[in-house]
Amino acid sequence: MGRPNKLLADLCGAPVIVRTVDALFVAGLSPPIVVVGHMAASVRVALDGRPVRFAVAPDYADGLSRSLIAGLAAAPDYWRAALIILADMPMVAVATLTAIAHAADDGRVVVPTHAGRRGNPVAWGRAHWPRLAALTGDRGARALLDQMDLIEVATNDPGIHIDVDTPEALAEVRRIYSSS
Repeated sequence: MGRPNKLLADLCGAPVIVRTVDALFVAGLSPPIVVVGHMAASVRVALDGRPVRFAVAPDYADGLSRSLIAGLAAAPDYWRAALIILADMPMVAVATLTAIAHAADDGRVVVPTHAGRRGNPVAWGRAHWPRLAALTGDRGARALLDQMDLIEVATNDPGIHIDVDTPEALAEVRRIYSSS
């Protein structure tokens, strides 16, 4: 997206991050942990009034892995799994979030699929967190999925493949969001 923070971009009257976080509330998955780094104060302001917990990734510029590690470190001891949702994916359906969370109840790794392709968010049982904590750089945990005994949850949700990484993607998400 260049210089602007894509999480703060307007999506039909609310910032992208607000749309993503609000879907978690509707799914009953709260309070979420929001990892902040780039423009942290502005992201906090955008979420003001929502019961979220914040974790800070001071080394966020070193890549996605740093934010992932900060979020996991902030998780309460009683969590058996963490649903890792990318804040720039506001099109994931509430039903998908609920289905993934329900399937992750046994602490395994759960990944949604649509049209034969895996997507996000992914739930990771606590037993797998040390492998996530060993990640480095600007890559998520996708490479680990092929090494896991995981549960695939089939969905009819194309939102698991839609993120806001470019101005063109944001325009498409706005078009889809406003027509739904």
